[in-house]
Amino acid sequence: DIVVDTPQCLFTDLKPKTDYYVYVQSDCGAWSDNVVQFTTRDMWLIGYTDDFSSYDGKIPTEDWLGGFRYSATGEEGTTASYLPKINTSSSNNNGTDGIGALYLNNTVSYNPYIIFPEINVDRIQDVQFEFYAKMASDIQGMVISVCDKLDLSTAVPVDTIYPGEEGVYERHIITFENYKGDGKHIAISAKMTERAEESNGCYFDNFRVDSLQICNPPQGVRAIDIKAESAVIRWNNAK
Repeated sequence: DIVVDTPQCLFTDLKPKTDYYVYVQSDCGAWSDNVVQFTTRDMWLIGYTDDFSSYDGKIPTEDWLGGFRYSATGEEGTTASYLPKINTSSSNNNGTDGIGALYLNNTVSYNPYIIFPEINVDRIQDVQFEFYAKMASDIQGMVISVCDKLDLSTAVPVDTIYPGEEGVYERHIITFENYKGDGKHIAISAKMTERAEESNGCYFDNFRVDSLQICNPPQGVRAIDIKAESAVIRWNNAK
């Protein structure tokens, strides 16, 4: 029980994304005529992972903010087909066995973005964000930013990725040591296009939020120049 002297009470140390039920009793013993139910907002914890297998084609709109801007004006749009969505046919088989992937459909006119829940850390500079990405077709680039809140106008870019070979998932690790602000929301937004394309969207899968690693592994290991008795193995040095 919590006893207060004013007609409001701040509840702290609640668990993210949890249902709570609260009722109130006066000091004379009478109970409130209703019970209030609420669900706390989602929050990403260190070790958070997501393979997008449980969203039934839709993003969690209350805790994740997905939208798009018109490239000509920068104004917000509402056309449903250009909002970020969960695609159930293009998951990354190199990661976990999820059945979905986050899809941002970028065009010459519409530039999508998505902002994720706050990360439960003191400093986002102590975090790294790992994911796989593949382009659906030619793409201008995807910008990784940090936001103070679920508002793209607060976004501070920290990196831009350019997925390589079309249709192939590539691993990316983003770090935030050079970010100077206090924001704790990671955002992905399409870089404004410079030329018309029918579609230049990008798929994202197998998210992982972790403590900053001192030693990151090499990325993009691949075999090239394969012959009968030799092959060249190439990789990208860790960032």
